[in-house]
Amino acid sequence: MVGENSDGTIWIKGDGRDLNQRECKSLLVKSQPDFRFSVEFEMSFPHEGEEAFTSDAGVTLYYDENTYIKFGVTRDQVFVSEYVDDTYVRTETKPFRFQGPVTFRVDTNGLIRTFLLNSKLLWQWTDVTSICSEGLVKGKRFTGAMYGVYVNGSNLLCWRQHSEIQ
Repeated sequence: MVGENSDGTIWIKGDGRDLNQRECKSLLVKSQPDFRFSVEFEMSFPHEGEEAFTSDAGVTLYYDENTYIKFGVTRDQVFVSEYVDDTYVRTETKPFRFQGPVTFRVDTNGLIRTFLLNSKLLWQWTDVTSICSEGLVKGKRFTGAMYGVYVNGSNLLCWRQHSEIQ
């Protein structure tokens, strides 16, 4: 994290590392409050027009560097990917041109995850057990389920939690 404004806006600069690398410092996560909640973040690119958007960035449902879900955007697509034990096991993408602020929303209801971008339903995944499983052979660090925001690349991005956890 690079900085925080008095209005709660935070700035994160990508460090070129993905979430599966322990050295990754370009994410901010907090503990998941319950098995049923919604989270919404707005992301903006303050240097749009001055530099190219070369990152992937978005919201993460995170257990540790071995197990997480990324819901994000690149310059030309929106995606959701699930990472489990050294590989992305599932990814879905749609064309999307990142320009200006975007709002990510994830609704969690037990093992169901619903992904919305700018209030538009994109995907709903059922039976998401990976981010609550502690049984991988690799061993978990027992961090507990978390959610947050990340930047994978080198861009500086501005984040604001759009609403309180519901």
